[in-house]
Amino acid sequence: MKSGDEPILRGCGIRKAFGSGDAATAVLRGLDIEIRRGEFVAIMGPSGCGKSTLLHILGLMMPPTAADELTIDGVSTLRLNDSRRTQLRREKMGFVFQRFNLLPVLTTERNIRIALTLRGIHPDGQVDAILKDVDLLDARKKKPGQLSIGQQQRVAIARALVTRPALLLADEPTGNLDSGNTQRILDLLRRFRDRDGQTILMITHNPQCTDWADRVLQMKDGRFE
Repeated sequence: MKSGDEPILRGCGIRKAFGSGDAATAVLRGLDIEIRRGEFVAIMGPSGCGKSTLLHILGLMMPPTAADELTIDGVSTLRLNDSRRTQLRREKMGFVFQRFNLLPVLTTERNIRIALTLRGIHPDGQVDAILKDVDLLDARKKKPGQLSIGQQQRVAIARALVTRPALLLADEPTGNLDSGNTQRILDLLRRFRDRDGQTILMITHNPQCTDWADRVLQMKDGRFE
């Protein structure tokens, strides 16, 4: 499935500074970004360039210091209150992080099911279908401590995608993985993009990861090059 012309995310003039007055440190310096529906975009840059800060702003986990526009799936977000931002995040987005953030007392199946519960969706066959997609049907009753690192990241991806989010945001999703598991995770993300038209925005400092993306944005010192 090819990416469409319709933007699912548009940000203009995004700025972020930490501190105030003479002590303020500018992290993002007026970024513009647009992601089309069904597109796999990678943001590449060294540590400290502002990638994670940008992802947290685009994921509505952190407000910008200033911005001219931040629209997600047709919803303008800059004036939303905290409750509405949380609701939009749950309804429109899935997240995958370098740290898997799995609940250690829950099984694979229940870690995935919780994403549906938070959305008020009855699981029906979604959990089985996503477990098959990530090749973890045999691990459904295992807890995170019984899984390999690569398997834990696949559980995290399954949890993020089981609700069919409009946008998947991935923050260094292969940062804790060896080269074999890195390729497997990237192959998996690309398959969801090609088969289901899943829109993905991934940040990384690993040049290997950009080979799977449709488009790569190079970032340095809070700006796109």
